[in-house]
Amino acid sequence: MNQEYFIVAGKTEGFSYKDAAIHRVCSAKGVEIALKHLRNDGFTIFYVSRVIERIDDNVIEEE
Repeated sequence: MNQEYFIVAGKTEGFSYKDAAIHRVCSAKGVEIALKHLRNDGFTIFYVSRVIERIDDNVIEEE
């Protein structure tokens, strides 16, 4: 089973969502490849997070 990761990078000092790159990759090797490409494109890497557990994306509002 592959382990999933999220990578968050940006081009400004500090973090701004308007110029962010957010990637989801499915292996440690994929992380290495994505980091190399992002750095070559001028991005600064802010976060690399391994997915521990997935939760349901659906939210039900109670009245």
